[in-house]
Amino acid sequence: MILVTGGTGLVGSHLLQALVRGGKRVRAIKRISGEMGMIRKVFDLYSPEPEQDISLIEWAEGDIMDIFSLEDAMEDIEEVYHCAAIVSFLPEDRKRLMRINTEGTANVVNAALEKKIRKLCYISSIAALGRPENQADLIDENLVWKTSGNNSI
Repeated sequence: MILVTGGTGLVGSHLLQALVRGGKRVRAIKRISGEMGMIRKVFDLYSPEPEQDISLIEWAEGDIMDIFSLEDAMEDIEEVYHCAAIVSFLPEDRKRLMRINTEGTANVVNAALEKKIRKLCYISSIAALGRPENQADLIDENLVWKTSGNNSI
């Protein structure tokens, strides 16, 4: 079985849709405060039977900041796709973003090690890197972030 963190977000909901349509057994972590709006939009867009496909997902209540909920969610899991993160370029969100994205990812990695998960895949959007000044340039981890109206907020 595959576990997806961040399954109710933009990237995670697309991944869940692809996994379900590919016949994979999936579990996704959903925070208590998590909304299902994005997943419903994505499944409505791509699935011929969206409600049936959504019903194939096993939901685990949890949060990447809660190592115990992660360990519970990883029970009987072979692969983890880590999509959970906060994306914001607002200065007032920086401290919270850095804490959740770094500590949360560390929690996912540590829980996966504890549960002897066979495969862990970290997924991020291009929003994490920004855009190069010259659109022909490659985007990789060496790109220096520059504030721009072309970037997501």
